[in-house]
Amino acid sequence: MRYPLNATCKVHSRNLQTLIGVQCNTKWQLIEPLTPQKKVALTQAQQRLMTYKELKLHEELIALSEIESILAKMSEPEREIAFCGVVCISFHIRLIDSWFEQSLFFA
Repeated sequence: MRYPLNATCKVHSRNLQTLIGVQCNTKWQLIEPLTPQKKVALTQAQQRLMTYKELKLHEELIALSEIESILAKMSEPEREIAFCGVVCISFHIRLIDSWFEQSLFFA
């Protein structure tokens, strides 16, 4: 996976990884399989990030309360990612997809 991110975005990645308990190396490769609980947590985080990204892309058409509502449901690492910008959000959505794909190889 490519790393077009700045150092701050990488810190956000590590914070999300730590919060959920994903075990991976410095190249974001899993070193142990995802548990069912981690898969659920990652799915929920990814859904919140995708929702926030869509709301931000259509911000002029969306009530501010809708954006605030999704932010209130996010964990601190997710909010940090959201505030970092669309590029950072997109990277993390792809990173979670990559973790799901990698977890298939442990089965």
